[in-house]
Amino acid sequence: MNFDVLLPSYPTSKFTQQVAAQYVAALSAAVLDTKFTLLTTIAGTAGVTVRSEAVFLNDPDENWSIAAQSMYAILRDGSASDALPPQTWGPTLVQQVTLPYLVDVSSNNYVPGSEVFALEFNMLLANHTMSWLTEPKALEFLAPLKAMDEVAVSNMWKHAYYQGGAPTAVAASIQASAHSTTILETVLTQIQDDLTVYWPPSEWGTVELLAGAQIQLLGGQLRTTPAPPRLPPAPLPPVPPTDPVTLVVGSFDIAATSGADVPVIGAEASADSTTIPVAVETVSSTDFPNRADAWFINIGDATYVSVYLDMRLVGFTLEEWLPTMQARARNILYPVTIVPSP
Repeated sequence: MNFDVLLPSYPTSKFTQQVAAQYVAALSAAVLDTKFTLLTTIAGTAGVTVRSEAVFLNDPDENWSIAAQSMYAILRDGSASDALPPQTWGPTLVQQVTLPYLVDVSSNNYVPGSEVFALEFNMLLANHTMSWLTEPKALEFLAPLKAMDEVAVSNMWKHAYYQGGAPTAVAASIQASAHSTTILETVLTQIQDDLTVYWPPSEWGTVELLAGAQIQLLGGQLRTTPAPPRLPPAPLPPVPPTDPVTLVVGSFDIAATSGADVPVIGAEASADSTTIPVAVETVSSTDFPNRADAWFINIGDATYVSVYLDMRLVGFTLEEWLPTMQARARNILYPVTIVPSP
């Protein structure tokens, strides 16, 4: 599942790489057996909105629900303060929340046409509270969606929604499923265009579609024979030797080459004692001619290994960053190696 949290105390410029690492660490400490990944940040005049994905690591047939229940319990009151203390983060206002979906799945695993997709979206009932949205009211709210052709709608979860500094409204997280993403895209368009038709203000008050609607693959009928082989991907375009190259760890840009100078990527401790990648030095690539073996250099007490983009030395790094390190050139991500690779 994934969820958005608005941080009014943090403009986008203040939500740095170090702060992002602290944010993920705080969530991880609050919900066990769960891997959190920061998917994106969305700038806004009211603060930065952070979208995070929570992957529940236990047995998908059983124990994952324990961690999921803990996560949804944190979000239900409209604030993530149980995981993100106000003295550190200020207000933490829950926005869109999805229902659970599978991760690491591909339509190539399923019989063509059997795939089931989910439209995940959140509806804000601005004039009503959590206690007002009872189960009978929820079923009434879902009725227009249930009447749509080729769509199944059965799941709703609710959480409080802050307006003017207080949880005075309620947001409904809804999952609609179909065998086609096109059908679900049409459903989303109909909701956007006909809000007051489906949910008249005289009965429901102000109803809004929250930002962050998305379509996820839920599953399908597994293939009984191997899927046809996929064609190999097209080769990436070569990088001109004078173009700057940025070293990326995870989803964060760390440092870039400048002429013959290349960065050395080390580590430093953040405020919450987690370790994050940082540039600690630059060296000249001309001092390290290409050879069959990797180069190693020592700076202080640390040892750094060479990083190559094809045949070009683009930096040095601590080995701990290699599993998630890539190189970015002309806005394209390239794999890296520790030895020249034609």
